[in-house]
Amino acid sequence: MALKPISIINLSREILTLTERVAAYFSEKNLPEPSFDASYHGTPNDPEFEEIQAPLIEALADLSLLVQGPKIFLRTFGLAFQDLAAFQIALEFNFFKNIPLEGSITSRELARAAGIGEDITASAVRLLATQRIFVESEPGVFQHTSISAVLGRDDDIQAAIHMEVDDMFKAASDIDLALRKEPKNYSHESAPFNIRHGDIAYDWYSKNPRKGARFAQAMTGFSKLDRPISPLRDEYPWASLGRGKVVDVGGGNGSISMMLAKEFPDLEFIVQDISEDMMRQASLRKEMDGLEGRVTFMQHDFFEPQPIHDARAFFLRHISHNYVDSECVKILRALIPALEKRPGTPVLINDVVLPELNSKERYKERIMRQTDIAMFVVLGAKQRSASQFHALVKQADPRFEIKKIHGNLNIGLVEVVLGN
Repeated sequence: MALKPISIINLSREILTLTERVAAYFSEKNLPEPSFDASYHGTPNDPEFEEIQAPLIEALADLSLLVQGPKIFLRTFGLAFQDLAAFQIALEFNFFKNIPLEGSITSRELARAAGIGEDITASAVRLLATQRIFVESEPGVFQHTSISAVLGRDDDIQAAIHMEVDDMFKAASDIDLALRKEPKNYSHESAPFNIRHGDIAYDWYSKNPRKGARFAQAMTGFSKLDRPISPLRDEYPWASLGRGKVVDVGGGNGSISMMLAKEFPDLEFIVQDISEDMMRQASLRKEMDGLEGRVTFMQHDFFEPQPIHDARAFFLRHISHNYVDSECVKILRALIPALEKRPGTPVLINDVVLPELNSKERYKERIMRQTDIAMFVVLGAKQRSASQFHALVKQADPRFEIKKIHGNLNIGLVEVVLGN
């Protein structure tokens, strides 16, 4: 189907209408309008705002692309890795902390604090400033903007971005080598991360404790960036499970179970993970205060048969996207003996559900497609669409059925039951 012609005048009028809707939202909610000032903490992260924000972002992106034309776009896009190189300098040499959140710093002072040359310091900050990351308020003097200030004030988000432009950016640069070495049959061992770093991701982070600690912190940072917990809380009827146990399969540090336990006092959560060290650390988290006995920890390999047979639900958050189909089939099949003991028990798969054609705005789809490629880079794995989830559960057992996919944000909740 041919692309429909777009009038830039009509598109501009649409942008004005959409902008007025966004401005009205800020006014009605008594919120400050967006600003590049370092004191601005960002737009709301909630579904109501996203509904009016998304079409405006889409229209603005289209207008920008049309006005640039293909050659300017390709030149900028093809050299975007230089932006990431400057970003890596700023993260690795602590620019975001050394530039004060209030006030300014000279390029000489920043270079001295970083321990690198003044010329490359200024070059990196000036390149980032073209993206509104920092601002040169007068020659050789730099300040934060609202974008860079996020990284200056939030260590979790800084860890997330630093991990991406360090560990993952380097791994992604070898994606062609990984595909030439293993063109079709993918695994943790064939992933670009393994090609670049010489070990599968889980083992590499275990052997590099400093990077491992940053990776763990990065997971918290990502939840602040684009994985809000509130939809998980609100879009599935947890209270309908009644009084009983929810098994958090591969639940890591248990942070999600702790949050849900506080919201739904009738439920108990058993956090299963293969790592004894992870569980030991999790049990000491401050979020555990008041949850003793309601959130417990069990060492378990989710490829092995599930030992809990009286659960109200089995919950798998960010598990399926770490594995190829054959391994996901093993994980699902390991639950079947427990599911057969209590018919109707849901398996809740909390992960990205890739959109079908033209079902989401392109900027939203881009975020989801980025995570799809990211999972291939790290683990040789992938994200899945609704149809791919359907095929996956049927491959595990023809009795599996998808009852419903809850939520319409980046992260969905696939409710699976074992039928007769």
